[in-house]
Amino acid sequence: MPLKLEASGFRLEIGVARIENLKLHEEIVSSYLLDLAETIEKDDKIRNPIIVDRESGVVLDGMHRVAAISYLGYDKIPACFVHYQDPELKLGSWCRVFKNLAIDEALELCEDLGFEIKETESSHVKSSMEKKLKKLFLVSKSNYYQISHEADTIKEIFVMAEDLEEAIVKEGFEPKLVPEKGILEKLTVGETAILIPPAKKEDVIEISQSKTVFSHKMTRHVIPARPLNVDVPLELLKEDLQRVDEKITKKLNNLKIEHLPPGSTFEGREYEEELVIFKTPHEEKDR
Repeated sequence: MPLKLEASGFRLEIGVARIENLKLHEEIVSSYLLDLAETIEKDDKIRNPIIVDRESGVVLDGMHRVAAISYLGYDKIPACFVHYQDPELKLGSWCRVFKNLAIDEALELCEDLGFEIKETESSHVKSSMEKKLKKLFLVSKSNYYQISHEADTIKEIFVMAEDLEEAIVKEGFEPKLVPEKGILEKLTVGETAILIPPAKKEDVIEISQSKTVFSHKMTRHVIPARPLNVDVPLELLKEDLQRVDEKITKKLNNLKIEHLPPGSTFEGREYEEELVIFKTPHEEKDR
């Protein structure tokens, strides 16, 4: 029986999932997969649960953890089950920001790729992003362009974004992943960004049930409350599902929980969500 708790008015169920029942919606990067598998094997545990829609089995966060644990030969993984259709669970996107890249240079690369370019206004960009319209933009601090190339689906938009990103990287520029929310106000002089529109939840479910996936790091799920530090030993994952569930629930029930508000930084990363951190007695003493 999964551990059930509520945080920020949002219901969480922490337990274990069979990998065969999970559905991925973004591609796996082989180099990252191998590095992560090595880290997990060295740590001998899964530190944080993946986030899964309890109805569809779609993995909302933690796809590389799923691939890594499967690569290591395990058929189960700690998971936090959520209700994907809850309106409090948000779906955004990751935009690509390049420092010291002149927008004219990026526009030339768009032309090389056969993309049509149309200058536009910041108000149009903001409105399109907020409405999750299937439009791709290339922008700087004071210049705004819509890019098009006969794209009818969000997947085609993501492929266009990936192609443009790869072309820019080949020129020696490395992207920084930045949330789409408020990005126009955050850009500084000398930065050029690919603004990637957020997908819709039905797009994510549909692609996960097909034989294809979205490009890497296109979707950004914001969970109202995110559990951390479950620390499940790999050895435990060799036992049967019910036994693993029971042991995880028993362990977590014996731990204290620390709640951190949205915007908190934990282990070097800033989170938009409330954090639900399980604390061992040793960690409590160190505070």
